[in-house]
Amino acid sequence: MDMMRGEQIAQADLTHGRKLAQGLHARYLVSEFSTGASFVVAAGRAGDELGHHPIVSIGPGYVDLRLVSDDAIYRDDEGTEHVVQWVTKQDVDEGKEPQQRFHVEVYVAPEVVERRVAAAIAAGGTVVDDTDAPGLTVIADQDGNPGVVCADMSAVRRI
Repeated sequence: MDMMRGEQIAQADLTHGRKLAQGLHARYLVSEFSTGASFVVAAGRAGDELGHHPIVSIGPGYVDLRLVSDDAIYRDDEGTEHVVQWVTKQDVDEGKEPQQRFHVEVYVAPEVVERRVAAAIAAGGTVVDDTDAPGLTVIADQDGNPGVVCADMSAVRRI
């Protein structure tokens, strides 16, 4: 696949990630390392479905993703093709509306459900569906990407 030039990448109007060095980079802030690990698992599943995986780095408070193709084609001035590591159309969904590529479920203890949902709302999110709350609450971020806050309510005493 042909490598994308800077102008082509800019025209893709990416909402997440920026072109740095040979790849597209994005940093996602997380409150807990375990949340970051769950995020990485979700990104891995999305990569499995697409047949193209990000390069991942995880640390306390963040997850970094880098998308790059190992088989990009670069043509020099003489027309000779070289295989390089660079951004290709496989790394950006050119011409399409951005779509959520992963599903996030956060499992918490029953006693912290209300705090987690309140924190999501305070961060700009909205409650999409709370008909099964507190066991399951669907929330969405500012862009409308849904996530689920889940708690196992089976051990909670009913009064």
